[in-house]
Amino acid sequence: MPAVRLLGSIHEVPAATWNGLVERHGGSVFHRHEWLAAVEEARMVRAEPRHAVLDGPDGLPVAVAPLFHTTFCPKLEMFRSGYVDAGIGGTDLLVGHSLYAQSSELLGPPEHQAQLLDAIGEIPGKQGQAPAAFLPLVPADRPLLDELRDRGWATGLLSCTNLLSVRWDSFDAYLSWLPSGKRRNIRKAVRRSEAAGAVCTVEQGGGDVAGMAALIRTTAEHHGSPLFFDEQFLRAVLERLGPAAVVFTIRGGGRPILSCLAVDAGGELAPWCIGLDYDALPEYGQYNYLYSQLISYAAERGRRVVNFGRSTYYIKRKYGCALRPVHAAALGIAELRPALAHWVKLIDAHAHRELDALGLRADV
Repeated sequence: MPAVRLLGSIHEVPAATWNGLVERHGGSVFHRHEWLAAVEEARMVRAEPRHAVLDGPDGLPVAVAPLFHTTFCPKLEMFRSGYVDAGIGGTDLLVGHSLYAQSSELLGPPEHQAQLLDAIGEIPGKQGQAPAAFLPLVPADRPLLDELRDRGWATGLLSCTNLLSVRWDSFDAYLSWLPSGKRRNIRKAVRRSEAAGAVCTVEQGGGDVAGMAALIRTTAEHHGSPLFFDEQFLRAVLERLGPAAVVFTIRGGGRPILSCLAVDAGGELAPWCIGLDYDALPEYGQYNYLYSQLISYAAERGRRVVNFGRSTYYIKRKYGCALRPVHAAALGIAELRPALAHWVKLIDAHAHRELDALGLRADV
């Protein structure tokens, strides 16, 4: 079997070849060629591709692990100096592959995944490479998590992804599936938004990027959080994903009051970033209204799951989502290992506090 090679660009492998492997081995929207190309081009994230690829005897990839040598990422910084103090300074990390995604995966048959892990574990410390590897979003229900633990990676809960399995062909059928209390509450919220004049439009592969970016800046300012998405990043995603990038825009009073860029590929709809006008929220209830529009879109188009992303558990559970825990895993050179283990322990404690505050429990 050939050695694992590291790509300097996702474009070194044809999109059809890469995406075929992603689809065969249960990868998500965020492992696809188009998404990785967009991250590669986004200046907001300072990262160089180091995607690990294992080729078969015919020279075609049989297993891949999306990875980036990351020097700066706004979402990663929240877990280094926002939620917790990492204690590892500005150490570069080999990240698999982004906190903008919803899972860190190695894609391929188990025996080939093991070979990828061997190679990834050897990267920290090599000349010109990051001194530590970080898989931030390993799903609890994947064998990869136990494999990482067995290999000595530090692991801990980072958050939970909220997944809604789609089993209906319309929003009305979805409502009928819900318990009566939730059904009444959601119907009431939808009627209230529509009575106030909220209107949702859906565009594939386009949209008012400048307006979207402005609403996202407003959202960041409202929460006092870093800016996670800028206009250049959004434009890169739209251009690379084309029709798979779907923009939901809700207007009220003749103006945009919410914008959501969702990624729609491989049977998965993933609302990726949302900006909204908080001053309009009491009148239009546009955040709740967005959920009804996303579920309608997914049901009517036969999507298998809506991936609502992490956190904000209360509203997502109201709409019927199930929690899927995702774990952080870190491994580094010998002198960094105690600090990395402490960092992951702090991330785990933060995640459990967030769940405990809502009376929720991650089965980990």
